[in-house]
Amino acid sequence: MPRPQSFETQEVIEQAMQLFWRNGYVATGMSELLDATQLKPGSFYNAFGSKNEVFALCLAHYRDAVVRERVGLMLTMDHPIEAIEHFFLSCFEPLPRKELHGCLLTNTASELGSEDPEVKRLVVSGLKSIEAAFAERLTAAQEMGMLSKAASVDELALQLLTGFQGLNVIGKLTKSKSRMRAITRSILQSLPR
Repeated sequence: MPRPQSFETQEVIEQAMQLFWRNGYVATGMSELLDATQLKPGSFYNAFGSKNEVFALCLAHYRDAVVRERVGLMLTMDHPIEAIEHFFLSCFEPLPRKELHGCLLTNTASELGSEDPEVKRLVVSGLKSIEAAFAERLTAAQEMGMLSKAASVDELALQLLTGFQGLNVIGKLTKSKSRMRAITRSILQSLPR
């Protein structure tokens, strides 16, 4: 009879997610995963199967916890353009410079591309939820007269998503919050008024 599981699965996924977010998929070895989660190899493999399987669980957790929370806040704010700005700033403002790891979805897309269909599906679904939230806020901005009625909301939402992903890459490289604020202002100022 198998021994009962003596750990919280969600806690382990959170610990593994933080490690992948910091180091990336390829640079994270099994020994680091075992250290971070404080699991023995047998417990890890029985619970999660493989590094790839736990990584997929981490991506789903990131999408469902981190992204959904930040998108939800953006959608509840009264001023749509300020809400978009807050979303951009929230990816780096509250964090110490040494902890600017970018967006796990962006990092994964850059590192792994479309190598694994499940990983690709999770990344795409997370990015689509951000893009859809941008479109919703842009539509509200048009209705409030803050954005040109002639502008294509879908095109602008994709432009914002692209800018947001670029901001996350730059943030990992420079870790300069002032530079990231300037990039955010530039992206938002490019919206047609």
